[in-house]
Order: sequence, then C-alpha cells, then structure tokens
Amino acid sequence: MPQDRIAETRARRALQGIGLEVPAVLKRANSTRNEVHIGPREVVRVNCRPDQRLRREALVCQTLPAERYMPRVLGFSGETGFDFVVIERKPGMALSRVWPTIDEARRKSLIVDFAKALKKLHAVPTPPEATSLVENTHLLDPKAVTPVVPILMAIDGLAARNAVDRLLLDDLAAMVNDHGDALEDYHQRTLIHGDLSFENVMADVNGLSALLDFEWCRGAPADLELDVLLRFLRYPEAHVPDDVAHTLRAKDFEDVPTWIAQEYPELFSHPRIVERLALYSVAFDMAELSRMATISTDRNMGPLHPVKRLQALLNGVSPLREQLKRLALQV
Repeated sequence: MPQDRIAETRARRALQGIGLEVPAVLKRANSTRNEVHIGPREVVRVNCRPDQRLRREALVCQTLPAERYMPRVLGFSGETGFDFVVIERKPGMALSRVWPTIDEARRKSLIVDFAKALKKLHAVPTPPEATSLVENTHLLDPKAVTPVVPILMAIDGLAARNAVDRLLLDDLAAMVNDHGDALEDYHQRTLIHGDLSFENVMADVNGLSALLDFEWCRGAPADLELDVLLRFLRYPEAHVPDDVAHTLRAKDFEDVPTWIAQEYPELFSHPRIVERLALYSVAFDMAELSRMATISTDRNMGPLHPVKRLQALLNGVSPLREQLKRLALQV
C-alpha cells in the first residue's frame, strides 16, 4: 500500500540521517502509536505527531543502567512532525508470545528476572525529561493541592456533558475524596516504565532480554507500575494483536503477582497499597473516558469499557481485588 511505502521511506530516511547503514529489508511491525520498522540489527520508530514523544523517550533511555535488557539508543531526532528513535534490536521474543509454550519453572524464572529488572529501573533518579508527558495515562498531578484533583475535575467535566450516569460519578467522587489521602506522598522521584504489558518484555534462552517502549516512562511512585501490569495479567487478550489473543488465558498468569512480590516485596509494601491501587485504577479509567469524543450507551458497552470497569471497582468485583486477594492483601 502507498502509506506503507511512505512509512518505510521515513524509516530509511531516519537511518540515513544518523549515519547508519540502511538494510535491504525493513519489516513493518504493528503499533498503535508509531511507525515501527525492524531491521537485522535495529528497530526504527517514527512519530509523525508534533509532540516529540520519541525524542523524549530517547533522552530518558540514555539515563538507564547499562544492562543487557535495557534499550540501547543508536540515534534519534527531535524534528517536529518527524521525531524518531533507533534502538538496537534485542534477541528473543515478546514474553506474551513465549508464555503459552513454556512450563511453570521457566515462567517463574523469567518473572524473577523481570522483578529484578524493575528494581534496577526504579533505582534510577528521575531525569528532567521524565517529569512530564504530553498525554498522561493516569489523571494524577503531584504538583496539585492533592494528586487526585485531575480525577475530580474529569468527573465534573463528564457530569457537565451528561455522558455518564450521575450516580456513578457521584460515587466515584465520594470514593476519591474519602481515600485520596492515600496518595499524599505521590512523587516523581522514582523512574517507572509506565506501560508494562508482556508485549513490552522480551525473553530468550538466557532469560529476560529486553524491556521495550519507554514512551510512557516517567517519574512516579513505583507501585503505579502495578496498574497497567495487573490489567494485562487479568485481561492479556486485550493487550496483544488479534492473531495472538487466542493463545493467552488469564488463568495462566495467576501466579505472576505472587512471584513478583516474593522477589520485590517493596513494590507492595505501602501500608495503604489497596487504596492506592484503587485510585490508580480510577485515574487510568477516567483518563481513557475523558478522551472519548462520544460515550456509548450502557447497553452498547463491552465488558472492558472504562465505565464498566469503574462500576465493577465500586461494586467490589474488580480484577484488582481478585489479584490482591491472591497476595493475601486485605481488600
């Protein structure tokens, strides 16, 4: 298709622009946000929006520890409307693709590696480039009077639009007001990945081989990392391409939080961890809901619609609570 040819031309131009050899073949990869092409030794990601997200990512990646699984930046550009980053291609396959084919011992070994990698990442002081995002996945602001102010503002905005049931919004506002002080120590000192599904984790015969796509990397409390990760573990089929979704079952990921907690207990150690994770969940769902130009009627909403997720959280039947019970955390 002409669009694919144009995208490949941009990828080749990016490689030429930083003085790298352009391979004979570049394979287009699936991505919801960027144009991604894979060569024998490199991965080229191009952003055509005028927000310089990939320039920011490249600068953040240069502050990461020199571990085999961390991205190695080969070059980048901040040209408006054509920022890109070229990363060294890592060996192995996405953990989401490997998972169905490996036994429990191998799974646990990889999760131990993964938890150790998170510890190293979370020990990195947040660089200036990682203190803000063009579009935040969670409506939380450490600079506000209380970090949950953006959630309450979004609730008011949805109420004004008459787009969501008013009783649901009132219950959410009450919950956020009642428990918001659980995030009173919300800060930006810790560097987090911010998008930890197993699509962004790779493994090979030697163990963990890569953490990918630091586009949402930012300064935040380490336990915010759990929000996206727990979502993936409960609904893995919703985070992978259609050709892979049928191979993944939530049941096969049930032990992962326990394995992480055994290796990295500090990630779950906050005395109000349950309240914090509930607020993170609301902050994520409200961000998604606020970006929607139109909101479906209740009867047309799928089970993973943010309104349905918020209703489930308030009703005490959310995946969050199921997973925390397995960790013997009081919910």
